[in-house]
This record gives sequence, structure tokens and C-alpha cells, in this order.
Amino acid sequence: MKLNKRTLLLGIFAFVGICTISAQTKKEKEEQQKQQLKEIINSGDYTIDVNMAHPQSGKTINLTSRYSVKVKNDSVFSYLPYFGRAYSIPIGSGSGSALIFDSPIKEYKVEYIKKGAARIKFSAQTSEDTYNFILTVHPNGSSSVAVNMNKRQSIDFMGELNREEEE
Repeated sequence: MKLNKRTLLLGIFAFVGICTISAQTKKEKEEQQKQQLKEIINSGDYTIDVNMAHPQSGKTINLTSRYSVKVKNDSVFSYLPYFGRAYSIPIGSGSGSALIFDSPIKEYKVEYIKKGAARIKFSAQTSEDTYNFILTVHPNGSSSVAVNMNKRQSIDFMGELNREEEE
């Protein structure tokens, strides 16, 4: 009977020890992800690949082609689809069905919000429109991109931070 009690107690202590080690490892991993996110965002060179679009009117659209927003140094490279209403786009020019452009960034601001997520706000201007971006990137890489424009309805995207090394 004593052997069974000892075995039971030993099993309980081992289980509690493993759970404690697992919890510490999870916290360490979360801290590592937060630190890595800060390094990537502060480098000023990152890409968010989007896979879902949320237009203001209509249903959520799963994207089958590769679309992204890239921030490099002081410029934004937007390769995004557009679904929504355009209020005033010049006839015969521009890309009314897409947000494809590269432009210098204006008013770039980064803030770290709850749970280590980064919220990045900036604007860019082309001859076609002014674009205000709000990127929210979580430590695990999940991201959202909100684009507000003067001449079109706003649109949101969901995606992932591309953590691959770029050449």
C-alpha cells in the first residue's frame, strides 16, 4: 500500500513539474515572439502577405492570388486588390480595381499595444488618391491591414507577417 502511495505522489509531483516547465517555456516563447516582432518592425523592412479581404459592402473574400503590402525604408509597395465603391476615379486612367502602387511614406508612426502587438499608421499619396494605412501585427505574425482612401470606400485585409529573409 505504501508503494502505491509513493508512486502516486511521485506521479503527481512529476506532472506538476512538467506543467510548470511547459508554462515557463510558453511564456519564454511569447516573449521571444514579441522581441522578434519589435526587431522586424523597427528595421523598417517587412512584408505582410494578405489572404482575405473585407470590403465595406459585401461578403468577406478569400484571396487566391498572392497580394501584399511591403514597407521598405521610407516607401510603401502596395499590391492589393480592391472591392468596393470608387467615388471619383479618372476615366481611362488608374487602377480602379486594385491598390497597386509604390509611394513614399508620410507620417509613419509605430505604437505597441496590448499583448505586444504593433500598430503602424502611415499615409501615402499618388496622383490617383491619398491612402491612410493602419497595420496591426501580432507577435504570432497574424496581421490586419486597413486602408482608408479619399476617393473610395475603405477596405480591410487579413494576413500574415512574412518572416522569411528577403534578399
